[in-house]
Amino acid sequence: MRMTAYAMKRFRRGWSCRADAWSVTEGRRGVNRMIRITLYSRRDCPLCDEMRSVVATVGRGVPFRLEIVDVDTDPSLVAMYGEEVPVLCVNGVKTFVGRVEAPVLRRRLERERA
Repeated sequence: MRMTAYAMKRFRRGWSCRADAWSVTEGRRGVNRMIRITLYSRRDCPLCDEMRSVVATVGRGVPFRLEIVDVDTDPSLVAMYGEEVPVLCVNGVKTFVGRVEAPVLRRRLERERA
């Protein structure tokens, strides 16, 4: 996936962003293979910034829709994730907690696409 300059600016600011429609379809057949990634994080969290950077790196080659959620905005999320952040969910399943290496995330996303 190649993010547009606008999407990268939003990503760096911590907003949720999504890939453009052409990057998430298989050719002209319109087969949508978009992977949903949710990153649960909080402000002033170095591990969260590191995971966001890894997701951005992997996002150059694998199409996905990213949503970044600040757990401190909702008491139920604080209760659920507490000090466990960053948490990365792939298609709604808690997949990584704390740190993840780019090759490991890339392999996991490729498996999701298959």
